[in-house]
Amino acid sequence: MGTQNSNQRLFEQLERLFIKDSFKNTILKYREEIGIPTNGFNSNKEYKNWIVKNKNKFPDIQSARVEISNQFDFPIHYSYWIEANLLIGNKFKEYKSEIPFKIAFSRGFEKPSFGCALEKDPDFQCVNIKIFPGASYREITKYIKENMGEIKEFLNTFDRKTRPIRKKRQSERDLKIYECYKKGWLTRYGSIENFGNPVPDFIKKMDMDMRRKIIGEQIKMRK
Repeated sequence: MGTQNSNQRLFEQLERLFIKDSFKNTILKYREEIGIPTNGFNSNKEYKNWIVKNKNKFPDIQSARVEISNQFDFPIHYSYWIEANLLIGNKFKEYKSEIPFKIAFSRGFEKPSFGCALEKDPDFQCVNIKIFPGASYREITKYIKENMGEIKEFLNTFDRKTRPIRKKRQSERDLKIYECYKKGWLTRYGSIENFGNPVPDFIKKMDMDMRRKIIGEQIKMRK
């Protein structure tokens, strides 16, 4: 009974959000930035066809739903409703959030699930574990436990003598990424605006979500 009442309150909160011009303008802004049609999608099928052709947009959608939820004080655990509104508008109750989860999320990632994915990173000789918005602590620990064998296999292929990355090197890297963003070569979401731009190879090889995070941190430092 408590859960039902809680859900009803959240739906009412959403309905109040939907009529706010500030919320509508924010949704339109993110649709434009991500490349979602201005009026959203008319159905789950239409969205599925679009996301299959635009797989690289999925991380942007997940980031947007979290940022919008934070901006309007909406619970992160229920942010899939924000995602639903971002994608198909006021028909959000018809949205099936499981549609894109089996799509390969980004370059080189192994065994993607709803919450996580693995990547062998030869540049920094480590294994990256990508955690998507909405993943719970239980999903993360379960994913790591189930894939620990593969993680160890990855780690055994690296040079054990390699030293950890120094903070100075990371600072220089972060500054270079921010400079590429300021020059318009990278978007605020970390995606490469134009592959003809002279973005250094080591930045191109980085995960887009990592670039997005670094750009966000650099922006905050300069406020």
